[in-house]
Amino acid sequence: MVMLLNGLNKIRDVHKDNIDKAWVGTASDVVTEAQTGLVYGVTATKLTATTDNSADKTNVVEYTLPSTVGTAVTYREFAFILDGTVEYNRVIYTGIEHTENEDVVFKQTIFYRNL
Repeated sequence: MVMLLNGLNKIRDVHKDNIDKAWVGTASDVVTEAQTGLVYGVTATKLTATTDNSADKTNVVEYTLPSTVGTAVTYREFAFILDGTVEYNRVIYTGIEHTENEDVVFKQTIFYRNL
């Protein structure tokens, strides 16, 4: 079976409607499918995220961690979520030290395709 463009865009739209927040954490443990979210999420960073689906088969989630929140911490994991409770992903990366000097902006692109 092959999903048609209309079907893939419908899945994209439903997914977009179910992402409202994101947050970051400090763990760098390897990501596995069985995980339920961030390992060491920092509650203060659980903030609104925006999702743009202006391209076919693509969502872009954008999240800004302002310079006034969760500073003096090195973040190594990111997730976007629904209603602040259901996490859909977990990404780990080289640590980003968050200071009061700058906002940190995360963008994650999600591609919907046939296997």
